[in-house]
Amino acid sequence: MPAIIKGFLEGSAYIRTHPAASCRIIGKALGISPADAKARYAGVGNPSLRQMNAMMTGAGGETIIPYKQNIAMVRALMISQKQLAPSLRIAWASLVGPAYVNPLR
Repeated sequence: MPAIIKGFLEGSAYIRTHPAASCRIIGKALGISPADAKARYAGVGNPSLRQMNAMMTGAGGETIIPYKQNIAMVRALMISQKQLAPSLRIAWASLVGPAYVNPLR
């Protein structure tokens, strides 16, 4: 499994098991207080490996937004906040790699 996926999963586990410390770290990185970090993170769900697989492939019976739809939503938000040029096109093949998140590996 690529290091980025492994790091993401380890980070998600750390956030679940050490929420106060995580809010301090996130707050420091964003230049906000731990309380603000906690408020901003409320409702955020980090997908499990199985959910990532479902996002990529549609398999597994997970109720989760498909990856392409999720990326399109983030792209639209970033364009509306002028953080991304509307002319930027997404190369799906370079972003979507279900082999990396196959939980049976």
